[in-house]
Amino acid sequence: MKKAKNPVIEYMEALISFRNGGSLKSLKDWKYMCLEELVLKKGREFIEKIPYWEELLPAKECFKNALEITRKNKDLIYVEGFAQPKGLITLLHAWCSTKDGKVIDPTWEQGEFYYGIPFSTEYVLETVLKREKYGILDNWEMGFPLLKKGLKKCFLVKI
Repeated sequence: MKKAKNPVIEYMEALISFRNGGSLKSLKDWKYMCLEELVLKKGREFIEKIPYWEELLPAKECFKNALEITRKNKDLIYVEGFAQPKGLITLLHAWCSTKDGKVIDPTWEQGEFYYGIPFSTEYVLETVLKREKYGILDNWEMGFPLLKKGLKKCFLVKI
């Protein structure tokens, strides 16, 4: 029996396809036309999830929650990308990962599908301090640097 495709991947592919037919094709000087393209090309699927061992942190603060957990626990990795809670829509999200690629989501208990880019905590913290706002992918305040210039190896963590 063939495994169903991850709906987060389907979501990203559909948005990229839609945008390829529209006005965003004019962003020729950008390395990636949208967040979905960057995440799909440079990220990875996270399949296994293990429960977060403490009380869940505040909803709608996933970027802050994931960064704070990875700052406290050096064995965990900050991941930002797209995820989908069970039965809901795909959203931009941040979570933690173990070094062997297991999701630890301190914000969502119902998270089911995950696809993202593992970043070094140092890079995330540096960006958050410059930006004065949590999250690094949807960084319109600094002119979308990851979409324009791409990712440097020093930003990433290999899992």
